[in-house]
Amino acid sequence: MQLSKLLYQGVFWRGISLASVFILNLVISRVLGAEAFGELFLLINFLSLALLVSSLSLESALGYYTARQQLSVKTAAYFSIGWSAIATALIVVFMLLTDNQFLPGRDFLWLCVLYLSGNLLVSFFSALFTARQSYIIPNVWIALVNLGLCALLLFGIDELIFFIGFFASFFLQGAGMAIAWLLNFKNDVAREDKAPSFKTIMRYSLLVFVSNLIFFLVYRVDYWFVNYFIESNAALGNYIQVSKLVQIFFIIPSILAATVFSYTAAGNQELMKERIQQLSRIIFMVVLMACGALAITGKWLFPFLFGNSFSGMYIPFLCLIPGIIAIATLYPYTAFYAGTDKVKHNITGALLALIIILIGDVLLIPVAGIAGAAAVSSAGYITYEWYILWQFKKAFRLKVSDSFFIKREDYNLVARYFKS
Repeated sequence: MQLSKLLYQGVFWRGISLASVFILNLVISRVLGAEAFGELFLLINFLSLALLVSSLSLESALGYYTARQQLSVKTAAYFSIGWSAIATALIVVFMLLTDNQFLPGRDFLWLCVLYLSGNLLVSFFSALFTARQSYIIPNVWIALVNLGLCALLLFGIDELIFFIGFFASFFLQGAGMAIAWLLNFKNDVAREDKAPSFKTIMRYSLLVFVSNLIFFLVYRVDYWFVNYFIESNAALGNYIQVSKLVQIFFIIPSILAATVFSYTAAGNQELMKERIQQLSRIIFMVVLMACGALAITGKWLFPFLFGNSFSGMYIPFLCLIPGIIAIATLYPYTAFYAGTDKVKHNITGALLALIIILIGDVLLIPVAGIAGAAAVSSAGYITYEWYILWQFKKAFRLKVSDSFFIKREDYNLVARYFKS
């Protein structure tokens, strides 16, 4: 399929599912308030780290070799389901052995099991659907589940039913995607004679895992620093809400990156490298305009959207704007390096960012609070971006400025997208 058509489909269908995530977050924020929101998503932060460690980023390898049609549908599916079950069991054992110190009571353990197993399935099968350039089924299903949960919240259900529905929704998403994958591609044929060995899969996955682990810490280690130094659930809730709001700016870049990865992994490296800087320029233009709009309106808009308890979001958001732009424009490059099996560049850049964030958080959060945490994150993100751009320039002899300054053909590409 033509690259431009794939990009259009990816943006549209993935945009629908991520819009449903934003709506759900909006409803949860207004129902729970900043303090309860901070407590819930601090737990989610721990569970997300457990997910990343237990998955070992194997979904990336499965997606890579599925895109190259070297893994059959059943092999990829059964491996994904089996690994998800084993990983969930190992996390539960770990939680029990550590006396459940990270959870709000043993009664919540089975809810965490639903969250963990569901998200593992979602990660694996999202990667598989993307590898086969199929965007409609997984994204529509995720949107339907999220909007169903929003409806429950708006009907005024009690807190216990909400928590059950919230954690169970992830399992519902993952199980539905697994079934849809097996049904939709049951007649698909792969070149099993060229199937990678388990050792090859693990080698690829572990490189991506190291990169993802470092990048996870780059994104979220500041949650724990804010919680430790400030000891205010309301401040933590405001900061986490800013971080979640920032994810909206990464919706289009992440969608484009997923398409870049699958297209590059399928053997189109030469064609793709010509498009990387164009995608980066378009992302830069769109994100800069969106950040500018929120910089003007955010002081009153954030409390209006999320509730008065989130009035502390505005200053941290302003401090994060340079970092938002840096990370957003970085997505096509990191996807290209992942698709060409050069993840080492992503790892090095993320590691540099993490070092800056760790040192900066210790020094600035006790003094400047959540605004200091945001400023430090921006510094780390910018460092990551410039390292990757330097590597790309060195490899392909291209101008760094071409990643930012808009050209006429960029406007034409965007115009064709909206026209289509």
